[in-house]
Amino acid sequence: MREKDPQYLKWIHQQPEFRCLITGSATADACHLRSKGAGGSDYWVYPLLHELHMKQDHAPRGRSYNENRLKQELAEWYYHLRDLHLRYYLEQTAKRREALLEFPTIQALTHGK
Repeated sequence: MREKDPQYLKWIHQQPEFRCLITGSATADACHLRSKGAGGSDYWVYPLLHELHMKQDHAPRGRSYNENRLKQELAEWYYHLRDLHLRYYLEQTAKRREALLEFPTIQALTHGK
């Protein structure tokens, strides 16, 4: 099941941390780590300037724009992503939190609670 949450995508764009990993621009696309067509989750996105996002999507397999820098920035981004997921979950109403528990990414946040 693909984790689709348009509210999360809207929310993540409003977070101060959501800036292009390469340029630092606040006007960034939400790039899915795995394409939506391949079942990519809306919770596993990273910020990238639209032009760079298009270069990334159309680069030959295994190659990306400024690949080494992007790898470093992605590692840092995903290290902190769990904190963003938790903040998103905690900002929701109780009813919305219950609905979000259908997603494995959110289930992992609340595991053991």
